[in-house]
Amino acid sequence: CLMEFSRTMEDTKSWYGISDEQCEILVRKVLRELAGETGENVFHSSAEAEFRLERIADICSGVARALVQQVRKGNIIRMRFEEPFGYPGGILPPVEIPLQNGKKVYLKGIIDRIDVLDVGGDEAVRIVDYKTGKSSNIDIEYFRSGYKLQLMVYMNAVNARPAGVFHFRIRDLEHNADTTNTPDSYKLEGII
Repeated sequence: CLMEFSRTMEDTKSWYGISDEQCEILVRKVLRELAGETGENVFHSSAEAEFRLERIADICSGVARALVQQVRKGNIIRMRFEEPFGYPGGILPPVEIPLQNGKKVYLKGIIDRIDVLDVGGDEAVRIVDYKTGKSSNIDIEYFRSGYKLQLMVYMNAVNARPAGVFHFRIRDLEHNADTTNTPDSYKLEGII
């Protein structure tokens, strides 16, 4: 849902003009289209399925509002979503890893989001990887020790001035008297 929502917002100016209400309407439209693509209309087969679709819509709306806020605060010039690297015909080449025996390993993958930022008149790239469920915090020591290198591989694939690497955790926030589902609840977690 989030990727389709983002694709409909491709024109960066759209990110600045959309209201929370319009955001929710667009998310629900995208979800209806995606639910209809299941062929059997699984999300409309029972009251329980309808409830699940409504929960998904609530979660996606909160995440989409947070994404809109990130764009508005980020000096973003342009964004790319689900950008492949290392695939034939793609824009980004594979990440090349030389081995001790002289051979090479070529890595390919798909980067969830690439933000090109205006940093003092120069362009820099922020890599954002969407995570669902439980994920560990980003720790620079992991990178230094050669552990959890996914974000570093992505930055290497883009081969641009780095502005940071981040996880954007997509989750169902608990609803109780002390917490609310607000865009600030979905902060980027990473390093600059």
